[in-house]
Amino acid sequence: MSSRARKALGLALKLGLAAGLLGYLFASGRIRPADLAPAVAAPGALAFAVVAVLANILACAVRWWILVRGQGVRLSLADACRLTFIGNFFNTFMPGAVGGDPFKMYYIVLRVQGGKKLEAAATVAFDRVIGLGALILLMACALAVAALAGARDETFGRVADVVGAKLRPLALPLALALGAALVAAALLLHPAGRGSRPGRFVAERLRVAAIAGRLMAAVATVAREPGRAAAALGISLVVHAINVTVFFGIGRALGEVEVPYGRYFLVVPAGLIVNGIPGPPAGIGLGEWAFENLFAVATGRAVSLGAEICLVWRAVTLAWNQVGAIFYILHRHEMAPLAAGGPVGLPARGPADGPPAGIEP
Repeated sequence: MSSRARKALGLALKLGLAAGLLGYLFASGRIRPADLAPAVAAPGALAFAVVAVLANILACAVRWWILVRGQGVRLSLADACRLTFIGNFFNTFMPGAVGGDPFKMYYIVLRVQGGKKLEAAATVAFDRVIGLGALILLMACALAVAALAGARDETFGRVADVVGAKLRPLALPLALALGAALVAAALLLHPAGRGSRPGRFVAERLRVAAIAGRLMAAVATVAREPGRAAAALGISLVVHAINVTVFFGIGRALGEVEVPYGRYFLVVPAGLIVNGIPGPPAGIGLGEWAFENLFAVATGRAVSLGAEICLVWRAVTLAWNQVGAIFYILHRHEMAPLAAGGPVGLPARGPADGPPAGIEP
């Protein structure tokens, strides 16, 4: 099977998974089109969602820009915003909610002059890690506030059970991947490991020792500037809090009045984490299924409005993501001279070719 055929088959399977999940939710009555009508009839909540989602996209661009500048990479805030929109645009078609990140890496590598290409690409991963950490921290803060107030929220235990049951099949693959990463780190970074036969094989044949060393140096750079990391984490917390508020506003517009605002800080982060698992493009269907179950747990009912709430949020998010298509088209023409032999020094190729297969150190 040719490479193009494999890609087409993979895309078809992912789209089929998304369609299957959404079809199940509609066919089982878990998503009822009539329940979406109140959102259209409540322009205030919808307008807030539109403005808030845009504010979150711009805030995420600022967060990433702070990390990029921390690596000594010159990138304007305007370019960071454009690349963020381009990455979000490709999220629409790639697996999971973060599938556009490779394209974001591709463009930042094209923009970088000199020897900071790897560090620039690594900032995209740093950005995601900080965002995920902020989601978990937000949930922990919600629990701490409830504990300090003397309240015992049993919803968290039920939500944790549901999420744990669904993610448990991933435990073994993740553990194996973590173990392999630790072994590779020992071979590449420790002097004894580099001197061993497996270490020499990795270093000489795969030529990744230098890359691993530079990645560790990039991580150390972030650690040496706690102010930047703290600022990125603070922005992430604000972004996630706004997202929680958007879900709350949509929920109230749709008639969901049983789940209090504070409980959204447990349910929404858990749902967004599941939504980001690689699978259907942009997490379509998977997120709706997760929120349907999480809200059902939160309300104690068999059927909830969680899928409808997520569907409205997703519609607003996907609408803003399409703005990235404009920047993609404009960016494509702008980068053509650089890729053809400008100061970036990369071989001629177009963005339509997709992200580069590797990043030279």
